[in-house]
Amino acid sequence: MSAAARERGAVVLLENLHAADDATVQLAHYLVRTSRFQPLLVVLSYRAAGVSPALAQVRASLLAEGTATEIALGPLPLDAAASVVERMHGSAVPPEAIEAIWRKAEGNPFFVRELASAIEADGTVVVPERLYDILQARLLGLDPGVRALVERAAVTGDEFTADEFAAVGGVDEAAAFDALDRLLGAGFIVERGGGYRFAHTLLREALAHALPAHRRAQVHRIAAGALSASGAPAGRVAHHLLEGGRAVEAVPWLERAARSAAAVAAYADSLALTERALEYAGGRERGGLLALRADLLFAVGDPSAPIAYAKAIAAARGRARTSLRIRQSRAYLAGGEVDEAAAALEGVEASTSEDHVPLLLARGLVARHGQDLTAARAAAEEARRLAADVGLAAAAVEASGLLGMVAHSSGQLWDRVRADVLDTARNPGLAGSVLDGHLCLVEFSLYGGEPYDEVIGFARKLRAAADRAGAVRGAAFAATVLGEAELLSGRVEEAEGDLRSAIDLARRSRADVGQAHAMQRLAETALAAGRPDQARARLAEALPIAQASLLAQHLLPRIYDVAIRAAQDPAAALHTLEEAEEALADTPACTPCSIGFLIAAAIACAQAGLPDRARSYGERASHVAGMWRRGAWTAGVTEAQAVLVVAEGELQRAATLFGDAAELFRRAGQPLDEARCRIRAGEIASGNPPRNSRGRTAP
Repeated sequence: MSAAARERGAVVLLENLHAADDATVQLAHYLVRTSRFQPLLVVLSYRAAGVSPALAQVRASLLAEGTATEIALGPLPLDAAASVVERMHGSAVPPEAIEAIWRKAEGNPFFVRELASAIEADGTVVVPERLYDILQARLLGLDPGVRALVERAAVTGDEFTADEFAAVGGVDEAAAFDALDRLLGAGFIVERGGGYRFAHTLLREALAHALPAHRRAQVHRIAAGALSASGAPAGRVAHHLLEGGRAVEAVPWLERAARSAAAVAAYADSLALTERALEYAGGRERGGLLALRADLLFAVGDPSAPIAYAKAIAAARGRARTSLRIRQSRAYLAGGEVDEAAAALEGVEASTSEDHVPLLLARGLVARHGQDLTAARAAAEEARRLAADVGLAAAAVEASGLLGMVAHSSGQLWDRVRADVLDTARNPGLAGSVLDGHLCLVEFSLYGGEPYDEVIGFARKLRAAADRAGAVRGAAFAATVLGEAELLSGRVEEAEGDLRSAIDLARRSRADVGQAHAMQRLAETALAAGRPDQARARLAEALPIAQASLLAQHLLPRIYDVAIRAAQDPAAALHTLEEAEEALADTPACTPCSIGFLIAAAIACAQAGLPDRARSYGERASHVAGMWRRGAWTAGVTEAQAVLVVAEGELQRAATLFGDAAELFRRAGQPLDEARCRIRAGEIASGNPPRNSRGRTAP
């Protein structure tokens, strides 16, 4: 080696040192140590999992002496994997196939190459038998008993606990721990949280692939029994019963899993589980599943929900039919079919308070949509009274919201708000439901062109009256409205003081919705004052409170709106948007409350170089902004259009749009937003590149 390196230097690569015997490892150690005095670079590669004691000792020695530098190779990123796939395949590969290979390979270059050779004509990726053979060959050194245990574990999934490993393998704790120690030492599994995970998904698949079909089915059945006994999630038990050929037995587990998913607003997952259960359900189970399916379709806004309710009604008996017809009426209303909604309620009688309150609300909503405000008000007032008596908090909130809508339609919203706020002093039990029910409508009014000076005057008087009456939640509500109007009208310091007071009052009265809402607005004041770090800190406090509240569908889009605008740069804004999309995927946001989020998302996508996504969000924002015939949201949509046009290089048109947005903000009485848009228009007119607009109320 020394002679070879003497003239121009040399590089020596020793691959796969983890597979070498001790003598070879010692030779490599000697070679590296002597290369310090030669123009010789020695590169040793090894797999971190399954390192022998000899190699571990050599590694530690070289690093301690400073003789070597260690380079840990992480998974290939997607773009690098794409180049490997296309080079191996020899022609263009659909992006979906590339991503499928990358995910399957988990960034492992060798697996990427092997999978790239197995792309079908239609773009699907099939794991080649050769790769399974290679992976199974790595397992040949395992003790047969350990091999049998890990094969069973492989059938159960990528992750498992020690108890599950023992139960599925049919061994005691001592035998299970011994096998786990050996598998960890060999690098076939790794620790993950409180359990274990296969070092690679393909390794698990290779183990399961080695079992014949009847053995896999048997293990699935054993796994289902073991998991059900250990209290594992219902979805896992159902999966193993289905794979084990016990579809009918899986139905109650599928339903349980579907209801658990629905309880956390994972409606898409819940719907998929429900559909699967219906494939195998019998008569008694079928009725409940049909009702659940209809509820889920309604929750995600599917227009076929009324038809789904009709099927559930046909399969139901007794009181269940009453509840389903009420829900069917609501589904018809959601689709704008008022006559059908009224027809669904004809002849419906409620025998319990749990049905009477929803029936009153449904009738009130039908009356409001039919412009019978007197009947709508009467139904809502009776529903709220009865809901308060029997402790139906969510229904009381909805009844208050319906009363607010009726008052808004008749031009009496603020009178209604004042009456309800003061009434909470006489009836504290109603405080949360009454005030939370007005949240959406008050926000709607704040952006509807009503003069902010009038709102501020009203809110100050309301705060004083609530203080005199001892209505703490009412005072918190009034302080929030006051701070909001001050913020929107450019009085940032005053807004900050009133919003801090609102947060303190909300905490004292345990008003979680009010607290989260005031925190979101206080974050906006920090953003307007040029303190984005403080804004992000406030939002981090508000988010978990909002997530756990009854009004998450109203609060979450508002919080993510401000979070996107408070992001450090376009990349961070896009990351926040992706987090928001995931959070809101299964929680349909209130339409009026989503407008700010949609505008912020459009701006973030435009600045991140994603014009198609920006346009999509912009179109949705424009549609929602149409709910306000005038006001600031039209200005916000126009500003988002201007930012997109800047990104597309049409600067003159962008200047015009920024000017239009500024004028609309001026008419709406929002000077901070007006000033920002005028600055952007001026920058373009002066020939300077426009700065990135971070969105509304940014400095």
